[in-house]
Amino acid sequence: MMLTFAAIDGMAWMDRKRNRPSNGEDFRRRAHAFLIGHLKSGIVNSVDLWSARNALLHVQSSYSDLTKSGHAKSFVYIDSKGQMDIPADQDWTIQPVVLNADAIVDRFEVGIGEFRAFIERSDRIDLFLDRFGQWFDYGIGPMGIG
Repeated sequence: MMLTFAAIDGMAWMDRKRNRPSNGEDFRRRAHAFLIGHLKSGIVNSVDLWSARNALLHVQSSYSDLTKSGHAKSFVYIDSKGQMDIPADQDWTIQPVVLNADAIVDRFEVGIGEFRAFIERSDRIDLFLDRFGQWFDYGIGPMGIG
Protein backbone atom coordinates (compact mmCIF):
# COMPACT_ATOMS: atom_id res chain seq x y z
CA MET A 1 0.00 0.00 0.00
CA MET A 2 2.86 2.38 0.74
CA LEU A 3 4.15 1.92 -2.80
CA THR A 4 0.69 2.61 -4.22
CA PHE A 5 0.41 5.79 -2.17
CA ALA A 6 3.95 6.78 -3.22
CA ALA A 7 2.95 6.30 -6.87
CA ILE A 8 -0.06 8.58 -6.37
CA ASP A 9 2.33 11.11 -4.79
CA GLY A 10 4.46 10.81 -7.93
CA MET A 11 1.46 11.46 -10.17
CA ALA A 12 0.59 14.51 -8.10
CA TRP A 13 4.17 15.79 -8.27
CA MET A 14 4.21 15.40 -12.05
CA ASP A 15 1.08 17.54 -12.47
CA ARG A 16 1.56 19.92 -9.53
CA LYS A 17 1.69 23.64 -10.10
CA ARG A 18 4.76 24.75 -8.16
CA ASN A 19 3.33 28.05 -6.96
CA ARG A 20 0.79 26.26 -4.73
CA PRO A 21 1.45 24.87 -1.26
CA SER A 22 1.91 21.12 -0.95
CA ASN A 23 -1.01 20.27 1.32
CA GLY A 24 -2.40 17.04 -0.09
CA GLU A 25 -4.74 18.69 -2.59
CA ASP A 26 -2.72 17.35 -5.54
CA PHE A 27 -2.68 13.82 -4.08
CA ARG A 28 -6.43 13.90 -3.50
CA ARG A 29 -7.06 15.18 -7.03
CA ARG A 30 -4.95 12.41 -8.62
CA ALA A 31 -6.49 9.75 -6.34
CA HIS A 32 -9.96 10.92 -7.28
CA ALA A 33 -9.21 11.08 -11.00
CA PHE A 34 -7.29 7.82 -11.40
CA LEU A 35 -8.26 5.49 -8.56
CA ILE A 36 -11.58 6.26 -6.85
CA GLY A 37 -13.64 5.60 -9.97
CA HIS A 38 -12.21 2.08 -10.21
CA LEU A 39 -13.12 1.05 -6.68
CA LYS A 40 -16.33 -0.96 -6.63
CA SER A 41 -17.42 -0.12 -3.09
CA GLY A 42 -18.20 3.56 -3.62
CA ILE A 43 -17.67 4.25 0.08
CA VAL A 44 -14.06 5.45 -0.12
CA ASN A 45 -13.13 8.97 -1.17
CA SER A 46 -9.87 10.81 -1.83
CA VAL A 47 -9.77 12.32 1.69
CA ASP A 48 -9.91 8.77 3.10
CA LEU A 49 -6.98 7.76 0.86
CA TRP A 50 -5.01 10.90 1.85
CA SER A 51 -5.60 10.06 5.50
CA ALA A 52 -4.55 6.42 4.91
CA ARG A 53 -1.39 7.58 3.12
CA ASN A 54 -0.47 9.83 6.03
CA ALA A 55 -1.22 7.13 8.60
CA LEU A 56 0.96 4.55 6.83
CA LEU A 57 3.78 6.94 6.01
CA HIS A 58 4.03 8.75 9.33
CA VAL A 59 2.91 6.27 11.99
CA GLN A 60 2.71 2.88 10.19
CA SER A 61 -0.89 2.57 11.29
CA SER A 62 -4.42 3.00 10.01
CA TYR A 63 -5.05 5.96 12.29
CA SER A 64 -4.26 9.57 11.32
CA ASP A 65 -5.24 13.02 12.55
CA LEU A 66 -8.09 13.04 10.01
CA THR A 67 -9.48 9.76 11.33
CA LYS A 68 -9.08 10.88 14.94
CA SER A 69 -11.09 14.02 14.19
CA GLY A 70 -13.78 12.07 12.33
CA HIS A 71 -13.03 13.71 8.95
CA ALA A 72 -11.92 10.50 7.23
CA LYS A 73 -12.55 6.77 7.43
CA SER A 74 -9.81 4.46 8.66
CA PHE A 75 -8.92 1.35 6.73
CA VAL A 76 -8.28 -2.18 7.90
CA TYR A 77 -6.21 -3.77 5.15
CA ILE A 78 -6.52 -7.43 4.24
CA ASP A 79 -4.82 -9.40 1.51
CA SER A 80 -6.48 -11.78 -0.96
CA LYS A 81 -6.42 -14.51 1.71
CA GLY A 82 -8.27 -12.32 4.20
CA GLN A 83 -5.21 -11.77 6.39
CA MET A 84 -4.51 -8.37 7.88
CA ASP A 85 -1.25 -6.94 6.50
CA ILE A 86 -1.03 -3.66 8.37
CA PRO A 87 -1.60 -3.14 12.11
CA ALA A 88 -4.84 -1.41 12.92
CA ASP A 89 -5.68 0.64 16.00
CA GLN A 90 -8.70 -0.14 18.12
CA ASP A 91 -10.05 3.33 18.98
CA TRP A 92 -12.12 4.33 15.93
CA THR A 93 -14.09 7.59 15.68
CA ILE A 94 -15.81 6.30 12.53
CA GLN A 95 -16.22 2.60 11.85
CA PRO A 96 -13.23 1.48 9.72
CA VAL A 97 -13.58 0.25 6.16
CA VAL A 98 -12.10 -3.15 5.32
CA LEU A 99 -10.09 -2.87 2.10
CA ASN A 100 -8.52 -5.67 0.14
CA ALA A 101 -5.02 -4.30 -0.51
CA ASP A 102 -4.59 -6.54 -3.56
CA ALA A 103 -7.76 -5.12 -5.11
CA ILE A 104 -6.58 -1.54 -4.50
CA VAL A 105 -3.30 -2.31 -6.29
CA ASP A 106 -5.19 -3.98 -9.17
CA ARG A 107 -7.45 -0.94 -9.55
CA PHE A 108 -4.44 1.35 -9.37
CA GLU A 109 -2.90 -0.42 -12.37
CA VAL A 110 -5.92 0.72 -14.38
CA GLY A 111 -5.38 4.24 -13.02
CA ILE A 112 -1.76 4.21 -14.19
CA GLY A 113 -2.92 3.52 -17.75
CA GLU A 114 -5.39 6.38 -17.51
CA PHE A 115 -2.72 8.70 -16.13
CA ARG A 116 -0.48 7.86 -19.08
CA ALA A 117 -3.33 8.65 -21.49
CA PHE A 118 -3.95 11.88 -19.57
CA ILE A 119 -0.31 12.89 -20.07
CA GLU A 120 -0.40 12.03 -23.77
CA ARG A 121 -3.53 14.19 -24.27
CA SER A 122 -2.28 17.06 -22.11
CA ASP A 123 -1.19 20.37 -23.56
CA ARG A 124 1.44 20.27 -20.79
CA ILE A 125 3.11 17.09 -22.09
CA ASP A 126 6.49 18.86 -22.38
CA LEU A 127 6.32 19.74 -18.68
CA PHE A 128 5.51 16.13 -17.77
CA LEU A 129 8.39 14.81 -19.87
CA ASP A 130 10.75 17.37 -18.32
CA ARG A 131 9.74 16.24 -14.82
CA PHE A 132 10.16 12.58 -15.77
CA GLY A 133 13.64 13.50 -16.97
CA GLN A 134 14.42 15.16 -13.65
CA TRP A 135 13.72 11.91 -11.85
CA PHE A 136 16.03 9.90 -14.02
CA ASP A 137 18.70 12.46 -14.91
CA TYR A 138 19.12 14.09 -11.52
CA GLY A 139 17.62 11.65 -9.04
CA ILE A 140 15.02 14.21 -8.00
CA GLY A 141 11.61 12.85 -7.11
CA PRO A 142 8.40 13.98 -5.45
CA MET A 143 10.15 14.49 -2.12
CA GLY A 144 12.93 16.55 -3.71
CA ILE A 145 15.63 13.97 -2.96
CA GLY A 146 17.19 11.13 -4.88
